[in-house]
Amino acid sequence: MWFRVTLAVGSVGVVGWRLFSLGWSLGAVASTTSTEGIPYNEAVQKGVELLVQQSDSWARATAFLIAVLAGLWIAKGDRPHLVLQWKLWPEIVMWFAGLFMLCAGLYCYNQYLDHIANALEACGRTSAGATTPKTIANVFHTNYEALRAEQFWFLVCGTSASCLAVFSLKNQSGGGNGRA
Repeated sequence: MWFRVTLAVGSVGVVGWRLFSLGWSLGAVASTTSTEGIPYNEAVQKGVELLVQQSDSWARATAFLIAVLAGLWIAKGDRPHLVLQWKLWPEIVMWFAGLFMLCAGLYCYNQYLDHIANALEACGRTSAGATTPKTIANVFHTNYEALRAEQFWFLVCGTSASCLAVFSLKNQSGGGNGRA
């Protein structure tokens, strides 16, 4: 029992740590409005597209995992005594912590896309002249990349907490390998 409680408390601790890190990253991105611009050309455009595609892949994986977790919760509906038993509170805490981290990863994805879109929109507004080379805010700056890193870490930590909850619940409910 102590190991399950430790995992549950650890999951909540990871949520707090990741949320603190996310708050710091969002503050850093908000202060990045005055960074030096970089020339906007085809190579930069391809680089931005590549990073957005990678972030999009992580968001799709996150959405899939949320759907799987919801499906597992719904599948346990035929055995409500397993879902809401007090003795299973560590697994419920881990499950909600994992779900929260996965949702926070989707929030990071939306924030990242919003900041990239703002940078590209500002490029179109401020560089309208044909003689002036187009520049955009340095979207490859570490402050922008911090949002992608947060998205990735929320995906990893949320998946880990969710898997621990599912495996622990399986062992607690007698769904092990059948050996005594």
